[in-house]
Amino acid sequence: MQKLDHVVRCLNLGELLDTLKAGHGGYEFHHDVVLRVAETRSLPGPVLVVSTNCNGGVKEVSCFAAIPDREALWHERCPKGEFAALPLPDLLARERTVHCLPTRPARPRRSPSEVVPLRSALSAPSTSLSA
Repeated sequence: MQKLDHVVRCLNLGELLDTLKAGHGGYEFHHDVVLRVAETRSLPGPVLVVSTNCNGGVKEVSCFAAIPDREALWHERCPKGEFAALPLPDLLARERTVHCLPTRPARPRRSPSEVVPLRSALSAPSTSLSA
């Protein structure tokens, strides 16, 4: 088993991503970051979900009244997928950035750029990202 020592020495995300880019030819990064703010002030609610693209660019920021279930977020994005149709908390606001591309037709299931939740990605057969 190969060691992760060179990666875990990176103590912030930016440094870790730079290490992967320099030493491993890059990476794909699709993530939802859930943030609960201490004071809402000018925000419509206390919970922000920041969605990123494969380069770590912010695609969308959604504001909820409470923390949404991960399956519910994925079901909203992919209603025909394998995700539980759980209810989302009240969506108070949503803004998309220039990184949010319009919806395109579905790709074949094992496409290298397919966005899948970590649970599915860990159980999936390995695919090359250099297609």
